[in-house]
Amino acid sequence: MTANWGQFFDPYDRRARTLPALLCLLPPLVVLVIVYPASVSWQQAAFGLLVWCGGVFLLSRIARDSGKRIQDKLFATWSGAPTTRLLRHRDRHLDVHTKRELHAQLVRLTGLTLPTAPQEDADADAADEVYRAAVTWLIKRTRDPKRFSLLFKENVNFGFQRNALGLRWVGVAFAGISVLWILVAAGLLTAAYPHYHADRWQSISLPMGASLLVSLLMLAVWLLAITPGAAKRTAFAYAERLLECADVLSSDKATG
Repeated sequence: MTANWGQFFDPYDRRARTLPALLCLLPPLVVLVIVYPASVSWQQAAFGLLVWCGGVFLLSRIARDSGKRIQDKLFATWSGAPTTRLLRHRDRHLDVHTKRELHAQLVRLTGLTLPTAPQEDADADAADEVYRAAVTWLIKRTRDPKRFSLLFKENVNFGFQRNALGLRWVGVAFAGISVLWILVAAGLLTAAYPHYHADRWQSISLPMGASLLVSLLMLAVWLLAITPGAAKRTAFAYAERLLECADVLSSDKATG
């Protein structure tokens, strides 16, 4: 597969796919740079940088693929994609009046016939197909990141949360290994006495303490901030912004 290096210059790829990979690699990188600065030659540093960049690219691709897989599982857990759920008559996230106006706008814009509440109750799957078609129509016409900047921001936020969630346990493993690495390097854990030595804590250097703090913070981020609940909040925020774009497109049609 040909490497698409343009991803590093694409705003969505950089923030939603490359950033989760960078966060995975941050703890071991900090350990290498801070704890062992004098032991690395320029040649080794250059080689390590190439390997690191390759690791970022590989992890960003893994993040994309695992993010897409986990998205399907999340949508199944949430009883459908957020955009589909918000359009359902039986969903109470939006008030009845806002939803009625939204449906009317989508009918005028797309030419689709959206189901009524009784029709949705009679055949929920068929209703969802119409809702998905309307959402697809909206997505195709709101791709301009400058004009729909708020929508683009929410799309990036959800992409980051989803892809980071796909890499969650990779990030936990890297951060956990980095913590153990520092404890061993500082003499707090040894092969002869594989237990934490609290009495040796005072001997830890400032660089090791700083790198340990970074690794512990990243471990906390992966465990507490990168969660299905966080992904759900950002997904529904994106869905709301996307459906709000029907107002803008309706105004365009009225003035055009």
